[in-house]
Parts: sequence; C-alpha cells; structure tokens
Amino acid sequence: MGALRVAAALLILVAVAVIFVRVLVPLVRRTLAPASDRTVVPGEVVPDPTLTGFPIAFRHGYDPDDVEALFDRVYTLAATPSGRVEALAAVRSARFHLARRGGYEPVFVDDRVDALTDALTSGHELPPRPGLR
Repeated sequence: MGALRVAAALLILVAVAVIFVRVLVPLVRRTLAPASDRTVVPGEVVPDPTLTGFPIAFRHGYDPDDVEALFDRVYTLAATPSGRVEALAAVRSARFHLARRGGYEPVFVDDRVDALTDALTSGHELPPRPGLR
C-alpha cells in the first residue's frame, strides 16, 4: 500500500511539473516580454473581406479579374427577377483561374460565392459586395 501512495504522489508531481512548464512558463514570458518582442498581436488576425475586399493570397489565389468579372455580372443581373435565375446559373458554373501572385485568397472568395448562392436560391437580398481592390 505504501508503494501505491508513492507512485500516486510521483504521478501527481509529474503532472504538476508538466502543467507548470507547458502553461505557466510561456504565460509569464509573454507578460514580462517587452512589447516589441511579442509575437501575439491583439485584435483580429484574419482580415474582414467585407470591409477591405478580398485578402491577397500568399501564393496561388484566384485571379482577381475573373472574380471581379463574376461579381460585376451577378450584381448587375440580380436587379431583376429573371436576371436572378441567370445570376444563379453564373454563380453555380463559376470557375476561376489561379494567379501565382496577387490573387484573392480562395477561402474568402468561396465563402462569398456560397453566400451569393444561398441568397439567390432563397430569394433573399444579396450580401454587400466586397470592396474593390
């Protein structure tokens, strides 16, 4: 029974040491570090595409000309009920070329295309158009 208590105490001691090293030490380092050395920037990390347009991809992104052409066409067609049907067909068949540099981040474009599809199929108002580049 004594060996079991010693093993349990050692296990608890190891768990406390791991928590101390993995959680408390980095927390103390971050709070004591000068502001210029901090790697965590407070605020929003991911840019909001509705305010600034689509973020530019680091590498392969959607060609901005293709994306802008689709949005020009969809927002123009969606002004009339018959145009909404054609706009929905354009959104569903949209394909974008990839640009090596300077392309739009695909995740944000795909999210906006999905929002357009939902609005056009349900008859709701279209989401606001992202800012121009």
